[in-house]
Amino acid sequence: MAINGTAYSFENIQVVMANKTVAATNIEYDEDSEDTVIHVLGQKNPFATISGKSTFTGKITLMIDEYDSLQDSIPQGQSITKIAAFNILVARLDSNDRLRTDRLVKCKFKKVSKKFSAGENHATMELDITIGGIEPNV
Repeated sequence: MAINGTAYSFENIQVVMANKTVAATNIEYDEDSEDTVIHVLGQKNPFATISGKSTFTGKITLMIDEYDSLQDSIPQGQSITKIAAFNILVARLDSNDRLRTDRLVKCKFKKVSKKFSAGENHATMELDITIGGIEPNV
């Protein structure tokens, strides 16, 4: 339900990785479809559109303690980019208080960006992820 014109806010969103709710400050994910337009001689407008393969990418920003917990769950000296694929659930309440959940399947960490700045009151880790597929509204 919208309150004061706000349909939802950050406290209505939860991110679950490996069956655990994680302390994420940001998550974004994209689907890019390689569709091709076919033109034929004698016609100005496209003759047809062919659907191509889809590519899924994303990014998640975790609180540093959450990242450290992930790192502690694997053998010392190993990068989290080498762990097995996992699913991520992103759940939120819509403006009618209905639960909406997207399942990101076969995810792997692709890139880990570490950045620490003077004057910050908290530290986060930004992680690029590859995604095997997105199942919306499951």
